Amino acid sequence: MNDYELIAAVLANPQRYSKDLYRRFYPDIKKFVFKFGAKDASTAEDITALALVRILSKLHLYGGLSLPINWMYRVTYNVYLRYQEKQKRLEKISYRAEVENESESEDEALDPDERLDLQHKIVAFRTRIEALPITHRQAFILHMLEQMPMKTLALLLGKPISTLKNYVYLASVNLDEE
Repeated sequence: MNDYELIAAVLANPQRYSKDLYRRFYPDIKKFVFKFGAKDASTAEDITALALVRILSKLHLYGGLSLPINWMYRVTYNVYLRYQEKQKRLEKISYRAEVENESESEDEALDPDERLDLQHKIVAFRTRIEALPITHRQAFILHMLEQMPMKTLALLLGKPISTLKNYVYLASVNLDEE
């Protein structure tokens, strides 16, 4: 069975032929992931497994205009990029946790009046965020605080990017006014 026939078979009967697709393309995709700089075998295997799951879920979109392996490489590359972005976000979260731990020790160095003032500012900021309309609040928190790209946010909330940019802007203005 050639690659095109295998894809047709997987589309017709995924439960029976998915393993065959996996066995045929796993080594090539893993090599491809290593070329892009997977740090170790475990990471390469994780990305390869994610890519193959993505390939199987999107196989119905394969149009047959390129070789199947080339299409799979493109899907794998996108999975690799998402994986790298997720790793960066996790590193940022880890860094934030370290900074928060350091700032807690700095808070302890503040005198009681300064610490009370800081706590009041935090409560006031949270209150202002909660007072925003839900659409503005969602867009602001996800884009500005969670650093979600506008394109992803648009897909998640089902709104045009221009509308979401407006929501973030209006939320920022409302937060700055108070």
